[in-house]
Amino acid sequence: MAKPIRQPRRITAPEMLDALARSGYLLESRIERVLRSIGYDVTANWTYPDPDTGKSRELDAVGHTDGWMDRGGDPSNHVFHWLQYELFIECVNNPQPVVFFTRDEPDPHLNAWSIRYTGQPLEITTKPGESQRVPNLLKLEEFHHYCGRKYATQYCSFVQKKNSSDWMAFHEDDHHLTFKKLIDAIFYRYDQEDDDDEDEPTRDAVDLTFLYPIVVLEGDLLQVNPWARKLSPRKADHVRFSQSAIYDGQQYPFSIDIVTERSFRRFMRLLEREFEEIYRRMFDSFDILLAAVKADNRAINTPPQNNGQ
Repeated sequence: MAKPIRQPRRITAPEMLDALARSGYLLESRIERVLRSIGYDVTANWTYPDPDTGKSRELDAVGHTDGWMDRGGDPSNHVFHWLQYELFIECVNNPQPVVFFTRDEPDPHLNAWSIRYTGQPLEITTKPGESQRVPNLLKLEEFHHYCGRKYATQYCSFVQKKNSSDWMAFHEDDHHLTFKKLIDAIFYRYDQEDDDDEDEPTRDAVDLTFLYPIVVLEGDLLQVNPWARKLSPRKADHVRFSQSAIYDGQQYPFSIDIVTERSFRRFMRLLEREFEEIYRRMFDSFDILLAAVKADNRAINTPPQNNGQ
């Protein structure tokens, strides 16, 4: 006689609340609420294709805000110029602390190369055969938080050994996947921009979007100086994690902000101050930026010359 199938017992309300508290779902909702409260448009569970498998993946949230640059002119033929921010966010409910090994950057101004942005113009021609990125034109290295001296390239978390009271520091796969997802999502955002450029007519407008990958931790974030004579983990609210990735055969540096939930509003105030300063510098350099846009669009829209061959 076959044994009857044993039905699993029904989860209780306290067990349900405990399971939810250990997941990242509630953290995602809280971060979305913060972003909306300060004026960001938010897309929860933003999807993009995995570049390795082609399968759909999700980011926890993408927040968007923008500033319109009013340059006056003829109202009947008005062109809108924009500065925009997009925040690519993954939320992590880490039961154990995550430790980042921080060090001093010898040339912090060079971290302006890790500022990711898209739109137009992407570069400014300084003289024939030479150009500079927009962050260099605007001298963002003078104030941007990516260009601070402290950064990390290594991290770890902790797990207790089986049948032992000892703990082991290790690289958790989920954390590695979190960073990979953020970088893949930004590369997909680049591809989207390229597709839009092909489908839409070019227009002479300054339109730049700065892209920020961010990890929000619900649990503890620690930093350790690996060069110190005595290791002394210290609680931190924000760490800049530096990583590089390959896209279309080219290596790109990335800075990823690791922020605790308790300091997320303070971090957003930092971004708002930077946003205002970038806006001011773009406004002051507007004529240079617009000339670069027009030069690029002329190159795109000018048909090839018939050389008689």
